Amino acid sequence: MACLIISAMIVSVLAGFPAYASGNADVEVSYIQNKVCFEEEWLTTNVVFKNNSGTSLSGVPIQIQIDGKTLSVSDYKIPKTVSIPANLKVTIPVTWYAGTVDGGTEKKVAFRASVIPPEELTDTGGENNIKTEVTLVRKYAPDFEVVSISPASYREFTSVNTVITVANNSKENYKGVTVTLSINGHSIQKKVDLPAGSKRNVLLTWDTPSAGTDVTISARINPANSPVESNTANNALSKKVTIASYNPAPYRSNDAIRIVPPPSPCTNNNVTWSEIRDNWQHEQVRTGTGHGTDAEGNPTSWPIYEWKWVNYPYEKTFNAKLNVEIIEVREVFGSGRDIVNPTEMKSGYGIEVTLATEFVTNYDRGDSIFGPQYVYAYFPEHEYTYWEEMESSSSPGSSKNTWKFRINPSSGLNRREHNIPVNFPDNESYTLYFKAVGASAGESGGMCDSLTSGIYINGNMYQDDTTGGSN
Repeated sequence: MACLIISAMIVSVLAGFPAYASGNADVEVSYIQNKVCFEEEWLTTNVVFKNNSGTSLSGVPIQIQIDGKTLSVSDYKIPKTVSIPANLKVTIPVTWYAGTVDGGTEKKVAFRASVIPPEELTDTGGENNIKTEVTLVRKYAPDFEVVSISPASYREFTSVNTVITVANNSKENYKGVTVTLSINGHSIQKKVDLPAGSKRNVLLTWDTPSAGTDVTISARINPANSPVESNTANNALSKKVTIASYNPAPYRSNDAIRIVPPPSPCTNNNVTWSEIRDNWQHEQVRTGTGHGTDAEGNPTSWPIYEWKWVNYPYEKTFNAKLNVEIIEVREVFGSGRDIVNPTEMKSGYGIEVTLATEFVTNYDRGDSIFGPQYVYAYFPEHEYTYWEEMESSSSPGSSKNTWKFRINPSSGLNRREHNIPVNFPDNESYTLYFKAVGASAGESGGMCDSLTSGIYINGNMYQDDTTGGSN
């Protein structure tokens, strides 16, 4: 038999019906629940018997079969007879195991139910005494998805990371699922393990071309459709991304500089989340009941067990923390005249800044852990509307990294400095705002951290001019 019947129970069996005389009656099988299910599932099929007579009936004989085998009274508690009130129904739910689909992608399971009035009555509606329905059992099929491609913009001539998020929307675990990643038609393939119901990040590292170049990033999961999926419409995603030049400083006149507060700090630098983890155990599972006779020819039955992998999933909590801090601020006067970590300085001179970022997490899947990809510096003379991308000492995305300003093209000594405008107001703090972005682990989402650093401005560089020609 293709499916094993496990149990059945009567939802409503009414007793104590009044006696009835010989006459006519009409009982029918009014409904057999028709379902589509997947292999190795447990499900319940409802079989409904109806009394179309004006008299309540008791002792109404019924029979239920699956694939031609009658469900026994002793083993499966399917009653031989039921009681049905006048013009009402009684439901018998049958819980059964779908088994496996051996060969092909699906199989059909036939349910057949029959009912007749008690012997004392004449059936007036014999054509409705038998009903057959087919339940379709499908071979289990996964559903993989490319969820997102991020970020959407990059700087020119930079080594960058693109994060492609993929998902397994099914209830089975899959290892080594192929993901094809393409940039303008040039493709590579990666493998990713996808537990049931999980999302994973796949990292694509590449070097950006010049600003304005058209770049399209595409991803396709399970390109060979092996295993065969139930849905392939969500397997591919493409995104046209922007390649921008380094942010040129906007023109700023020598008008008075307006002092405004720096932006608000990032709040998602410390994230806690939970994911479901699988815990597979190899154990014996009862899958049915065997039937036979003993040495004396008496009917007997016994439980049937099979070795199966059984999952006992559990919830695991993770944390990720991103931290950015200043290692050093250096006031630049010229060769050999630097001052480290000054508390005040004169406007017109340059400063060099060294930052450190650290990304710490207990997440247990290393291929889904990315440190910050960018650190941006925002400047008070532009009211924090202009930012400059800082340069890292290691590859972007590293858990630990240091960052500095890019070489200033106006520096005769190729210093990594930013010049404080000579007309920045005295007795004010020149406050820089730094923001590290693009860190993630598992399902933490994009994280960022920020800080401010201020230097008190007291005077300007012209006060150090001994030639008498500056003002």
